[in-house]
Amino acid sequence: MIKYGFVKLAYPKPETHDSLSALLRAADVFFSKPQQFKDQYTFGDYGNDKGGYTSIGVESVHPNSGKKDSVQNYVFRDDSVVDHHNPELAKPAVAYFREMARLTRCLNSLSSLALDLPLQKFNEVTFPSPPSDKNGLALRIAKYEPVEDIRYGEHTDYQMFTILYTGGEEGLQVQLPSGEFEDVTFEDGFVVNAGDFWAGITNGRWRSVTHRVKGGGARIAVPFFTGPRGSWRVTVGGEELTAGEWLARRLAKSNK
Repeated sequence: MIKYGFVKLAYPKPETHDSLSALLRAADVFFSKPQQFKDQYTFGDYGNDKGGYTSIGVESVHPNSGKKDSVQNYVFRDDSVVDHHNPELAKPAVAYFREMARLTRCLNSLSSLALDLPLQKFNEVTFPSPPSDKNGLALRIAKYEPVEDIRYGEHTDYQMFTILYTGGEEGLQVQLPSGEFEDVTFEDGFVVNAGDFWAGITNGRWRSVTHRVKGGGARIAVPFFTGPRGSWRVTVGGEELTAGEWLARRLAKSNK
């Protein structure tokens, strides 16, 4: 995390691979449906509290490019309130979400130890108590379209960890300290990167590294985003606000 902002992590247990395989199969079926069918699961702009579907040409994640990203996606913000979601996609998504939440607790504990902090420090930041507070977790199932150009622009992630399954396929590129971009693939596990909150919390000791998705054939990627619970208060640029408010501002910029 100090030099590159990325690590590679082997599958923690077989159940994770099984739940991921089921999710990928369901996602392939969903994204092949007619546009009118998918649009019924759009509940607002990308990043809204209910999650759901976002069509191609909505996001523009690079802050200054003005170019829309060639991706459609479906987001789950919770693993319990799922009645409004597509039922065929919700069942495997909930199973995978819970696997990733357990993995998040492990990564948070390891991070506390690495930074010489109390073991549960970052789990207290991430997981709400009482549960009625909004958590900072999000499961995103992204279908990238076959294009030659960059299809998801240069950006840093907004929160804490992003736990990404790549399946060994090329697409993800990370910017090295030299400024060059390098392909990142890992067939038997996850690529985990630090987001902007880690850079802030560690005063830059851990990098929030710039990355992008290059062109290529159609593929599905499954990032799981971790972050502080919504009510956790932070100071950004001298302004104090909640983590939920800060995230909403960053998401709003990518929806323009």
